[in-house]
Amino acid sequence: MTAGGIISILIILFGGFFIVYKRKMLMEVFSLNMHTATLEFQTQLEAAGAVVIRELEDKMNHLEFLLTEAENRSRELEEKLTTAERLLKEYDSKAVAHPSPAPFKAQPVTEDWYAAQESVLAQSGEVETEKGVFPEVQDSGDRRKLILTMAEQGYSVTEIAKATGAGKGEIMLLLQLHRK
Repeated sequence: MTAGGIISILIILFGGFFIVYKRKMLMEVFSLNMHTATLEFQTQLEAAGAVVIRELEDKMNHLEFLLTEAENRSRELEEKLTTAERLLKEYDSKAVAHPSPAPFKAQPVTEDWYAAQESVLAQSGEVETEKGVFPEVQDSGDRRKLILTMAEQGYSVTEIAKATGAGKGEIMLLLQLHRK
């Protein structure tokens, strides 16, 4: 073999060895890079999963709190409803036992009535109103009767107050109590 042939064989062997060696080295480099990338991706997934799980647990706790609060409010409303139903039944039973009186109907005042009032009340002190003459009242019982009489005859609260000297609030209260 000649020197040129030996050099060619050595170059071929050296090239083959170099390719095999580099191939192995390239495989190791790529596998290390892939393994590292895989580990990094796995770590990121685990971290993201932990965050998602933590958020879901927080939301579940909040929903459990809201559910408990809704159940408590529901119980309170049921208790109020039960109480209201009981009170309504009591009211209905009392209303049946004590029916309310017929509503108050004011009678119109006529000229004849004025004439009769003037003749009846001529003996005592008088208070004159726009619609008629009424006695000056000293006793609170008489005053009450006079207020109720005037209201039945259709006088307004203002007219009754002027005639009796009582306050409008007192008159309205007396009329409301009398109607009940």
